[in-house]
Amino acid sequence: MIIIRLMGGLGNQLQQYSLYRKFISLGKEAKLDEIWFSNDVQKNMKAPRKKEIDLFTGVKYETCTDRERKLLTGGDDVFSKALRKLKLISNKVYTEHTMYDPGIFDLEDSYLTGYFACENYYADIIDELKKELVLPHKERLDTVVSDIQIGTGSCGSGENKSVKTCSVHIRRGDYLDPVNAPTFGNICTDAYYDSAVKYAIEKGAGRFFVFSEDKEYSLNYVKRLEDSYGVKAVYVDENHGDDSCYDIYLMSLCDMNICANSTFSFWGARLNDNISKVMIRPTVQRNNQDFVEENMKKWWKNWVFIDKEGKVFD
Repeated sequence: MIIIRLMGGLGNQLQQYSLYRKFISLGKEAKLDEIWFSNDVQKNMKAPRKKEIDLFTGVKYETCTDRERKLLTGGDDVFSKALRKLKLISNKVYTEHTMYDPGIFDLEDSYLTGYFACENYYADIIDELKKELVLPHKERLDTVVSDIQIGTGSCGSGENKSVKTCSVHIRRGDYLDPVNAPTFGNICTDAYYDSAVKYAIEKGAGRFFVFSEDKEYSLNYVKRLEDSYGVKAVYVDENHGDDSCYDIYLMSLCDMNICANSTFSFWGARLNDNISKVMIRPTVQRNNQDFVEENMKKWWKNWVFIDKEGKVFD
């Protein structure tokens, strides 16, 4: 059996779920472990998270039992830890340690823990995942959905249908926290976004939809887009709390997607069904990663990479 620990925010949960579905597609017995979202675990978290994968109506998965988890992890109680220290029992835990490791698909009995952001893990089942990762209809979003679709060249209609749309995800909030900034900060710089916007405009983007939890910053950024580039721009402030997942849906409707170093916006691009979509992301997600162009282009096919200085790798 393969057990994958479900943990982190929604973007990470979607990746762990996708890896689970990949194992199932290979005919493996696989289950998800939800214990990370238990009260006992979350009460010790500086930033508690909710299990949000179930917000998508098409998801289907099995969860492991406590016994199944213990058989693979060796258990977390004091007695089990003592036995492992004495090498009287062992565990079968696989901890993610690299961007992409195809060897995980050869594992038979293992407990997998990690975020598995690399698209190559589940790229070949993305079309199937799109059918499962569906959110319930929200009538209140019809206006903004129409606003995005009417402007798009690939699926919209109307007199402005030749104007393509582009989402821009700007993550600030927790990334500005002194604890997180050394890991996630100074990656999606002004130079990154300027270069990404110019690239999108060259590809035909004329309307930009900005997504961010920082309203004041975003409204200023919208004005900057309009003043500096002569394009139309809108700050999307429709979804909050449990409805934040709908920002992924709205981003997926745009012709192009400019992502932050955030798995949340990666999924907006991944679920984008436009045939000629343009997906733009930073070269790295964390500051402790190295950008190896050859590998990234192989593992993240059809993505455009831009570094913090604004250099484009397409």
